[in-house]
Amino acid sequence: MNGTNFSAYGSRKSAGDYQNKNDGYVLNSRFNETDFGLSAGVNRGWGYSHLAVSNFDQHTGIIEGDRNDEGAFLLFPGSPLERVATSEDLKSKNILVPNQRIRHFKLVTDNSFSIGKNRLSAVVGFQHNQRQEFGDPEMPESAEAWFDLKTITYNAGFHFKEKNEWTTTLGVSGMSQTNTNKGEEAIIPNYDLLDA
Repeated sequence: MNGTNFSAYGSRKSAGDYQNKNDGYVLNSRFNETDFGLSAGVNRGWGYSHLAVSNFDQHTGIIEGDRNDEGAFLLFPGSPLERVATSEDLKSKNILVPNQRIRHFKLVTDNSFSIGKNRLSAVVGFQHNQRQEFGDPEMPESAEAWFDLKTITYNAGFHFKEKNEWTTTLGVSGMSQTNTNKGEEAIIPNYDLLDA
């Protein structure tokens, strides 16, 4: 069927600290998240070509749960900035240290082309995954751990026309990955991988 298609979505989520009957507000259980995606494609007699892009970005607090002798939550425990969390701290949506930020970007193209009675298909994807962990309240913007992974995947095949109820395909598929740690702490060691 000939035609074109297009779709898009986006969302934004934000939450303050959750509450329970024993603790009240649980300090730094908050999060912020932004997601979006786009896709477009064309279908013709010669085949089709589709493209999809998506992005996930989540920033979450990490619960430590340290308290003083009266049972009040402590903010930035064990640092020179340590203090008792105020009611304003507990009702804020601002992400406190420690926290983590997770991002995932993906781009995929899916294609199929008619060549006489045969067909050529190709799917290529790129992904960029990042995870940052922030733990120093005196340097809240400095990531102590920063996992940075880039991945390229591919799958291409030449599909011969069916003959005597047999379908034959010749193709190649593989992946290339590069992982780099950009912080002082390593979540997974640095590596390069090539697979075919």
